[in-house]
This record gives sequence, structure tokens and C-alpha cells, in this order.
Amino acid sequence: RCYTVQPDIQPEQRQIQQEQNQIKEQVQIQARPQQEMQQATVLPDSNRSLPIPDRKPIDWILVSIIIYALGVVCLIILRLLSALKVMEIIRRGRTIVKKDGCSIVISSDNIRPFSWMNSIVLPEDMAQSESLWNSAVVRHEHSHVSHHHSIELLAIDILSAFQWFNPTVWLLRHDLCCVQEFQADASVLESGLDKLEYEKS
Repeated sequence: RCYTVQPDIQPEQRQIQQEQNQIKEQVQIQARPQQEMQQATVLPDSNRSLPIPDRKPIDWILVSIIIYALGVVCLIILRLLSALKVMEIIRRGRTIVKKDGCSIVISSDNIRPFSWMNSIVLPEDMAQSESLWNSAVVRHEHSHVSHHHSIELLAIDILSAFQWFNPTVWLLRHDLCCVQEFQADASVLESGLDKLEYEKS
């Protein structure tokens, strides 16, 4: 039986292979930290929570102040416009009678009789009436003037503008108007005018 003996690898080749293996190991060792760094930057950290932006809470006190101020401003503007409209009607009308510091103003506008401060405003069709000063309507409005009811209404309107959220103020204004009408009616009847005639007027 014959045996073949393979020749051993030469020492130089064996040394070259060892050097190549050492180089590969060094390259792998140097590349490992870079791979770990890439994984650390790409993969999210499950233990770190993302920052949540701060949200300021609603300042309800400031909101309430703004709503209150808007209500006050709106009511004051409405009251001023109403007063300016009344004064414009009085300015455009013509004064026909002055008595006891009170003026009767005839207006061509389509209005109902009313009084404001020291003026009694009547529509045009009432100007033709004889003994105008002694009529029931003028006596009624003159009672409002003598009791200074316009000033009372102006005061309650200012109060209601600053207390618009308070229902008691609006009930107070309604009751005040009722009391003023009662006082005016009582003054007319005390002046001697017949009750039935006054009701018809």
C-alpha cells in the first residue's frame, strides 16, 4: 500500500495568513464602536420620554373681567345713544309753552308723549288742543318732571350698566318705573281731574 505525503505549507505562507487574520480582527475591533454609535443614534431610547410643550392654563379671572367690561361698555353706549336721540327730538321740536320751569315741546316725529328733564314732548296732533296745559296727558308728564323721575331713571340706568349681570338691578328698574307711573297718576287725580275722564285719556 502506498501513502502520499502532502508537503507542509511553507513557513512564509503561514506567516502571511496569520498576519491577514490579525488585520481582519483589528478591523472588526475598530468598526465595532462605530456600529454601536450608529445604533445608539438611530434606535430610540425607550427609557427617555419626549419633552412635552408647556401649555399655559386659562386665566378665568382675566376672561371674567373682559366679559364684564364688554357688558359695561355696551350698555353705556346704548344709554348714551338713547339719551342723544331724545335730546335730538327735543332740539328739533318747537317750544310753545313754558310754565313753572317746564317747557312743552311739539315734535313732528311719530312719537308718544314723554318727558325728559324739564321738557314735555308731545306729538304734532296734540298741539291743536285747547287748554293744552290742563289736559290729562300734560298733567301726567308734568308730574314726572316735578318728581324728577328722569334723574331717577338716569341713575338706575348707570347702576344697571355696572351691575348688568345682577338680575335684581333689572327688577329694581322695572319696579321704579311702576312706582313713578303710580306717583304721576296719583298727582293727576289729586289735582281734581275726574277719574273716569282720566282713564279715557
